[in-house]
Amino acid sequence: MDAKITLALTDPAFPGMREARGCQWLLRHPAVCVLTHEELAGPALGGTTEARDHALHRLLTATGHADLPPAPITLPGPDNGELPVGVWRTHFSPEHERLLQQHHGGLLSPHPDEAARAIGPRRSDAPATSRPASR
Repeated sequence: MDAKITLALTDPAFPGMREARGCQWLLRHPAVCVLTHEELAGPALGGTTEARDHALHRLLTATGHADLPPAPITLPGPDNGELPVGVWRTHFSPEHERLLQQHHGGLLSPHPDEAARAIGPRRSDAPATSRPASR
């Protein structure tokens, strides 16, 4: 597993890396609400209720429905071994962390709240301004 992770982190031609770099603009777009599995997982999969509620609130706000209560969500449960939070960490060494930062530090986005502060308000939060339509 160590060799596989090292290869994935260091080989510039590893499948998906070019695509991941090419899609980074989408994470920074002001109309995009970034949600992670870790936030949505909830207690059954190793996450927290607080993180899930906060993520759902961000989603409802971004879609203009902040006044609606979040609907319950269900992700695959741990009983079938699917999608638990943080399992990858059992295979990730300090050397892998160093390689990740060295080779892919630019792909790592801050937590969505930090990204929002760095980018500015999302469109749904931005004050209304009148501008002529551009063609």
